[in-house]
Amino acid sequence: MRGQTHVLGSKSKRVAEKAAPMPIVKAKPESKDDKYIIRAAQKALEALDLFTVKNSSICVSELQQALGINSNMAFRILYTLEKARYIVLNPETNKYHLSLKVFAMGRVAASSIAITKIALPYMKLLSTENPKLNISILVYENRETIIADRIPSSWLPKLHTHPGRIVPFHATAGGKVLASELPEEELERMVAEKGLESFTDHTITDFETLKKELARVRSEHIAREHEEHASNLHAIASPIRGRNDKIIAAICISGFDNYLTTTDLEQMVGSLMNTTYQISEAVRFMR
Repeated sequence: MRGQTHVLGSKSKRVAEKAAPMPIVKAKPESKDDKYIIRAAQKALEALDLFTVKNSSICVSELQQALGINSNMAFRILYTLEKARYIVLNPETNKYHLSLKVFAMGRVAASSIAITKIALPYMKLLSTENPKLNISILVYENRETIIADRIPSSWLPKLHTHPGRIVPFHATAGGKVLASELPEEELERMVAEKGLESFTDHTITDFETLKKELARVRSEHIAREHEEHASNLHAIASPIRGRNDKIIAAICISGFDNYLTTTDLEQMVGSLMNTTYQISEAVRFMR
């Protein structure tokens, strides 16, 4: 398809010539409260939802296809988001990507979660005792596994993880913990909605195998990740429980195997479980 120009007033943008396939946003059944929804705002928010780690940049034609709208409306949505500084246009590719403003908002949202404020002192103590560790706290919200906060290792190479980042529930130790006690119907909906994407040769991509893995996590109260999300990366995670004994978060420690061996991690299982137990007790006694 040849590049085409969309005009809004005196402004114009060229569509990238080739567009990678985008997921189609399915229309949700209307409810009695839908009369209060501003449709244009809804479409703009659906556009933001399309920006993921896998699809980090979007052009006009991709948005048009994904949302089932005409090219003029797709351009106007992207133009509006750009003017509001939520996205940025790359003039070399004619594609848009998320701005640092969105990243900053994610950090604010993550830091506002109450459990992170309770857990952080315990995470810092664990980090002081084990400076090799990358330590993260993850939460589950709207069927997403989200890094709420983290303390990077002072020794190891930095991981490309940051507060607010969404990570796959089936390929990470923290994600497995958070999914381990979900009702099976909820788990099935997550798999149907997100799939079981393969990141490495070790990623679990079979639903029955995943269910067995989550059963093991429930039994042992510890989740393990061995090169399932990234090569040479290993991690363990343990649950934080609330007053009703339900899992409300997970603490994960991780590192690359040329700096932190699997044996090193296994020796830290006791310290990790003691940390999550202390945080759980602090949550239970919190007023």
